[in-house]
Amino acid sequence: MKKLLTIFLLFVLIAILILKFVSKQSVNKDTLLCRISNVLNRNNSIELNCTGIDKTDINITWNSLDLNNRIVIKEGVSNSKIGHVYGTNIFRILYKGVYMFDVSHFKTNNWHAHKYKIDINRDSTGYLIRFVADGPNYTNTEQHYNHKGILNGLDTSFDEYGNVLFTQEYINGELKHSDEPIYQSTNDSFHKNFFLRIRNGVIVDLYGWDVIKNDTVYFKSSGRFRYNSVGNINVRFDDYMFSKVPVNIGNLNNFKEDRTLKYTSDLMYSSFSGKRTDSGSYKFSAVKLQYDSNFDEFIFKRVEIDE
Repeated sequence: MKKLLTIFLLFVLIAILILKFVSKQSVNKDTLLCRISNVLNRNNSIELNCTGIDKTDINITWNSLDLNNRIVIKEGVSNSKIGHVYGTNIFRILYKGVYMFDVSHFKTNNWHAHKYKIDINRDSTGYLIRFVADGPNYTNTEQHYNHKGILNGLDTSFDEYGNVLFTQEYINGELKHSDEPIYQSTNDSFHKNFFLRIRNGVIVDLYGWDVIKNDTVYFKSSGRFRYNSVGNINVRFDDYMFSKVPVNIGNLNNFKEDRTLKYTSDLMYSSFSGKRTDSGSYKFSAVKLQYDSNFDEFIFKRVEIDE
């Protein structure tokens, strides 16, 4: 009996090894053999090529809905495997520790493998970044915003309507200043005096107020702009900080969490969904976790602030 069990286990081991070897020959294709291979192996790979820039100055992190900031390229060298995750996969490129660019790739199946290639070229005018995903979802790539990383001066990014998204100042290729526009909810909104601060055109800080258990409390949370195929925006807010100090347009930078307030984030807005209008304002429907189907409507218009 033991001999038969040993033979059986040996047969299974040999079969797995053969399957892994054979299936590795078919990666990056939407076939049954490829999917089996991706179950047994981490076949996603990433290649970095640099021209006019020291490759060792580049770090790249991989972010997904299930994972935050795994370093996959460290000092120009592959450092960690890219896992198999359905949905949006974001690669953040940092040069000398300074955030340069985001590119994203949407996978329609956990077990689709891709060969990612990032080329960075630097010349006298700035940086050119090229991103390619070789695999079943090769067309599902996008740049979160158009940032060329100029060497000296101001780099201004615009939306499809010509409105300014944000402005960054570079000196000798290093970021010195980044414009962070502020948007305030209008009188037509469900709540007045809510604020959005947009950082680097991608990260959104939400400031506002609510009445919880008969107490007026003020809060801050952060999320990320995510766009679907038709340009609609979704921002998810998970973690909130609370304070008794009112928020206003002049003190957003000074928000301090009051840890004695024991409120939980599940009482707050979980997501904003909507779009940027032709006039440059944002129109969002906001939902709370405890709501069944109700949405609170907000319109945010840009305001100027001297800080």
